[in-house]
Amino acid sequence: MEIEGVLMWPILTGASGKNRDSPPPLSSPSPSSSSSSASSLLTSSSSSPGTSGGKSTCHPVDTCHPLIVVVHGGPESHCRNEWLTTYSRPGVLAASTGYFVLYPNYRGSTGRGVSFSQADQARLAKEQFDDLLEGVRHLVSQGYVDPSRVGITGGSYGGYASAWGATAHSDFYQASVMCFGISDQVSKSMTTDIPTEIESVHWRKTIEEAYDDYVASSPLYYLKRARTPILISHGANDKRVPPSQSKILFNALKRKGNVPTRMVLYGKEGHGYKRYANRLDHSLRTMRW
Repeated sequence: MEIEGVLMWPILTGASGKNRDSPPPLSSPSPSSSSSSASSLLTSSSSSPGTSGGKSTCHPVDTCHPLIVVVHGGPESHCRNEWLTTYSRPGVLAASTGYFVLYPNYRGSTGRGVSFSQADQARLAKEQFDDLLEGVRHLVSQGYVDPSRVGITGGSYGGYASAWGATAHSDFYQASVMCFGISDQVSKSMTTDIPTEIESVHWRKTIEEAYDDYVASSPLYYLKRARTPILISHGANDKRVPPSQSKILFNALKRKGNVPTRMVLYGKEGHGYKRYANRLDHSLRTMRW
């Protein structure tokens, strides 16, 4: 099983960022001078025994940068080598200020065949989110990324990953921005406008059949591990992932008391933000966080 993604890195002038999803041969040397000072390599992802993987990476020479892991939603979607900057995907905005930005196509993503997109079914928050950690570990091991400055963000399922990163995987992330994400699979399955899809596609079981699995994959139940500062945002009229998902995590973390937490609720917004003022506000809050 091959895991890949797109990585955006800073140009040394700080003017913009670049992204790449097709690296040159592994033996390709790092250039000593260029506008981007970038080279590429392949690495294995976390996978079951006997499988192999690849992930594209490009890096400035002799630098160690902070990293933002941007997790796409769905999870039945994927990131390509194209314009990847939106209000919930900092991309060029982050790369232009010195960040690496990794867009991993973790297990469950589309674009790599049916088997790959089904790899997460009935196994939510397991191997698919371990793939995110493997990308972080690799960039750290190669000296490209500072392990003390790793953040995670994303919307919808990416927001779910961001909540998971701030709780169950809190040891790996120093900041999280959760956009209209999931914190409790149990209540979400009962309040979403697509309950049938949740059961028949994502879980392949009803909540009655797999209640313990729903609980085990919910960030809300890993508060004891939570130390990562998290910014939470949601649309007040979201029917796909109701804003109660953000409210319960926010309230739980405030009660816990030792985790920096802030929540922004955007009025008249649904599952995603359409108003330009809200998009700008969210982008600014994300980079400040």
